[in-house]
Amino acid sequence: MHHLLAVVDHTEAAARVLRVAARWAQRAGAKLSVFMPVTAQPPEGLHLGPGLLASVEHSSQMEGEDWLADFLAKLQLEATTHVASGHSWVEAIEHEIERQQPDMVFISPEMAPKAAYWKKLLRQVACPLYVVHQDVLPQRFRVALSCLPDDAEHQVLNEALLGWAQRLVQLWQGEFWVSCALPSPLELAPMMGETYAVGYVEEEMHSTLRAGMIELLQAHGIAAEKLISGQGSVEAVLTQQQAQQAVDCLLMGTVGRRSLTAFLTGNSAEQLEKRLPCDLLILHAQDLQED
Repeated sequence: MHHLLAVVDHTEAAARVLRVAARWAQRAGAKLSVFMPVTAQPPEGLHLGPGLLASVEHSSQMEGEDWLADFLAKLQLEATTHVASGHSWVEAIEHEIERQQPDMVFISPEMAPKAAYWKKLLRQVACPLYVVHQDVLPQRFRVALSCLPDDAEHQVLNEALLGWAQRLVQLWQGEFWVSCALPSPLELAPMMGETYAVGYVEEEMHSTLRAGMIELLQAHGIAAEKLISGQGSVEAVLTQQQAQQAVDCLLMGTVGRRSLTAFLTGNSAEQLEKRLPCDLLILHAQDLQED
């Protein structure tokens, strides 16, 4: 990692995000940049023409720059800063990422103006996203892999997540475990067509899936003992494992589901971000395939 980007605003979470990002930058010897998107707010009920609106945006940007400079000074942090005023919070962040090309972005969900904006950012941001919940040194990591990598996206994600985990453990001199969620009998029943057949094949299928995961780990030089599997949905398994064996950071991937598919099936990264108190590092399959 050579360049890290922290996204902040006026909330209390900004200090936590900056402290965490600064630690990562110091440990990795990386450049730290700070971006502050500012939403221009004209007086309520007043419609402004292009000229006056541009003036309001400029004033908002100048105020943001002054605030951010003072804020960094109080935290005794040095970083390259950029403040941009506009109407779209998500697009402003996406544009900044495209402009700066950071290796990882640090942000807190508390900064999103609306829940819908946060969901959109999680799915679309073209960069590894580090969701900050805690103000701690990361020492214990968990990697969530798909035990059914039946398409190119999940295969790419599994490989990338293991690579990231090994690098981060070396960077922080920590430890990590690998988790996978095995299908439950209720999930297997529609596949089998007959409910009675589920119990007959369940044990064999789980054994096969675990064997495949162990083979993947061994290909990366990772001991089989690192694998901890559970039965059920990804959200349920990882929530239970976090309660039994807490980690500081969970690494997982997302295929960036959108629109109707996301509405019907949900998105594990979005659900776990709400449920787990640990930090979350999210990789996106579409960006890895482009590389």
